[in-house]
This record gives sequence, C-alpha cells and structure tokens, in this order.
Amino acid sequence: MKPRTYRKQAQKEYLKVSKKRKPNNKMIVKGIKMQLKYLRRNLNQYREIEYEDTVTGPWNRVA
Repeated sequence: MKPRTYRKQAQKEYLKVSKKRKPNNKMIVKGIKMQLKYLRRNLNQYREIEYEDTVTGPWNRVA
C-alpha cells in the first residue's frame, strides 16, 4: 500500500509564504504550522503501514 502524500499541496503552501516580500508573523506561523501538519500526517501514515507489516507481514499486503 502506498501512503498518500500531500507533497504538491505542501509545496504550494510553502511557496505562498516564501514568495512574499515581507510576510508578517501571522503568515509565517501559519505556514510553519501547515508544513508540520503535512509532515505529521505523512509520518503517521508510514507508521500505520509499518505496524500493518509487523502484524500481518509484508506478504499479506494488498496491492
């Protein structure tokens, strides 16, 4: 099973902040929060896959 990643959405969110000439503090904090949310989501999905593999074994994985 391939994890769902939000790489393109995360990149758009990052570019929203980084391309601003002078982003205010609120925008910077919001941008960091969004990036951490995407990272947390991806890591949780990898953990779930790893747990499934340890419980059922990789040979029982559904394609």
